[in-house]
Amino acid sequence: MRFAILKSQESYAWKAKRFCVLAIGLSLVLSGCSVAKRYMATDTAFENRIEYNTRDTRVYNDLKTVAIGSALLIDKRFADGYLELYKTRVQPTDEQFQKVKTRLYGYLDKTTFLINFYSPEAAFSNLDGNSKWQISFSVDGKKLYPIEIKESKPEDWSYLSDINRWDRRYIVRFDTTKVRGVVTVSSILGELRFDFRNFRR
Repeated sequence: MRFAILKSQESYAWKAKRFCVLAIGLSLVLSGCSVAKRYMATDTAFENRIEYNTRDTRVYNDLKTVAIGSALLIDKRFADGYLELYKTRVQPTDEQFQKVKTRLYGYLDKTTFLINFYSPEAAFSNLDGNSKWQISFSVDGKKLYPIEIKESKPEDWSYLSDINRWDRRYIVRFDTTKVRGVVTVSSILGELRFDFRNFRR
């Protein structure tokens, strides 16, 4: 359920190309290795950022899992890492890049989470609309409720694994810019708590 980088076929094709370059000569070998190092460093740095920005938990009822969730805080470091990976793998046009950048940066004016959610209970399977779950964000002694809950399409997050599975994804926004708090998703089934109180920007 935890978010991670989706390993695309493009990366494997790129590696195959790199090995072909090795046969050409020492100078090209060194150049190829340098590019590879930068590419892998980008992936590793972004993977670490995803890990740092994500909290996950689940709810049990009589030893049965009734809900699973992950909350990923969308901040500028995450947005920039995602954009760098997008630029490296896709090599988009300026227009395509700006479209994705505008979408991601549009989340930064308010505290925004990407919540991955699944419940096997049909009546409790969604977080938007007439959901039986209530979402809140406790920060500085106050309990805030979302100003927006919007289901997000899998293709909006092409480089996150665990994003194209049976679970559903939601952009959840709160009217604050503070991030050190606890996100709670609760119902009569129980409570999912995502603790960001120790988060450092």
